[in-house]
Amino acid sequence: LPDGRVHDFPYISAPRLRPGIHAIVLGGKRLSAEAVPQAPRGCPLTLTFQPQINARSGAIHAGEALLRWQPGAAATSAKEAAERDAWALAVVCRAATSWPRVQGHVPVVSINIDAEQIRGGDLPERVYTALAASRLEPRCLELSIDARALSLPESEVAPTLLALSNMRVRLALDHFGQVSTPLAQVARYRFGVLKLDAALVAQVGRSDEETALIEAIIRMTAPLGIQIMARGVRSKAQQDFLLALGCELQQGALIGMAQAEDVFVSFLSERFFC
Repeated sequence: LPDGRVHDFPYISAPRLRPGIHAIVLGGKRLSAEAVPQAPRGCPLTLTFQPQINARSGAIHAGEALLRWQPGAAATSAKEAAERDAWALAVVCRAATSWPRVQGHVPVVSINIDAEQIRGGDLPERVYTALAASRLEPRCLELSIDARALSLPESEVAPTLLALSNMRVRLALDHFGQVSTPLAQVARYRFGVLKLDAALVAQVGRSDEETALIEAIIRMTAPLGIQIMARGVRSKAQQDFLLALGCELQQGALIGMAQAEDVFVSFLSERFFC
């Protein structure tokens, strides 16, 4: 530092945002594995997990964390909301480290990220803190990002998404098909999974237009190495139709409802991870 003191800063870099422009996000303090965020006051949280599977093999793809704040626990300011989101992320990562590992494969935990968290710009540092505190491997964390985030100005989302991608966490794009999303953006930010909106999945096999749309999405994304997940699968007929189209990753009432953490751990211990 200019005054002669020495300080270690954790950093996340997002190279080549555009020609000649780079981004570096610096943390304000050195992080340790013990740096577990404290629960904000007045934030009662119920945490459950819903399974996502490979319907062809029956293997577990991930467990999606579903967070429910009790009535009256709404954040009253942007700062309070950020503190609450950081704490929730840390809780989810910590929970995933206790999941059983089967035949050397590690479970993946997925958590939903709304558009405002992308706009804020400090999400990479919060993810870094949660991973460091829990010792969860980055590849075991999937951030399921609302597709509406890609409708925001590029200058507001590019640094955050590129920084997350460079951290090697898994990126999934949620509500795909609900809003227009150029595949060029999906490829640029290295999304690994596109999650079809449940309203679109509900029409598979019933509407020729929606069925053709899903088939086209699968065919266009396959060469890019992007997987497609169907949300809201409710019947065996839906599941079979989706499999025929090439959509193997599925989630919904047919697969399993949201479960308390201890129940989900028992569920995992009887299954295989893909």
